[in-house]
Amino acid sequence: MAGTPTAVRPLLTVSPNPFNPATTLAFHIEAAGDVRLTVHDLRSRPVRALTHRVLPAGDHTVRWDGKDDVGRPVAAGVYLARLVADRQVTAAKLVLIKQGAHESTAANSARSEVFTSSVSSWISVIFSARS
Repeated sequence: MAGTPTAVRPLLTVSPNPFNPATTLAFHIEAAGDVRLTVHDLRSRPVRALTHRVLPAGDHTVRWDGKDDVGRPVAAGVYLARLVADRQVTAAKLVLIKQGAHESTAANSARSEVFTSSVSSWISVIFSARS
């Protein structure tokens, strides 16, 4: 129909999130090209390079197993996924939970929401200088 707005697909989504032990990052690129997808801690230090290669246009998924570049499990906490494609930088929050004997998934999920507003504002600051 003419005049009907089309839905804009998010460039980078994470599911499940919070996660344990792994999550899938999904993204869509409009044109073939060089794509870099990395995971960083909140101090913007690289934790894991998930992909850095030329990909065709379309939908793609990459799994992160909660490990760093040398295969060590990372600590529970908030991480940032950084996607660079077609000269655009996009980021998403990742929350890795490690459930202890006395902690519930609901408690971890609620705790992750506390970080949402501050992490969202940090994303643009952390990655704007690293493009």
